[in-house]
Amino acid sequence: MRSSDTWVCVADGSRASFFRCDGPRHDLEPVMGYGVPADGRPFLGRVAGQLDRAARTHLFEHLVLVGPQSVLSALEGHMTPDTRQLVIGEVDRDLIRTTPRELTTCLRDWLPH
Repeated sequence: MRSSDTWVCVADGSRASFFRCDGPRHDLEPVMGYGVPADGRPFLGRVAGQLDRAARTHLFEHLVLVGPQSVLSALEGHMTPDTRQLVIGEVDRDLIRTTPRELTTCLRDWLPH
């Protein structure tokens, strides 16, 4: 996968989706998504781990987190300091069922201009 300027992580307590935006006037494109793991490990810890791995391999330069405040706090608590430094915005809204096009519209202030 090529480097992307901005990634968006949309999460609730049981699902997460990752999107990328490669530049101005580009809609968000799905990168991956998943639900609650069967092994019982903390879900948001796994999501943060995915973000940490993506940040470590330079898949994105900026990160926007979207979800209820409790989810945002948990994600930041599980992420490494290096990944947290890439967070350029947080949106305290449950948008897990939003389409990529709708999400692009909702997040236009956080995406590359």
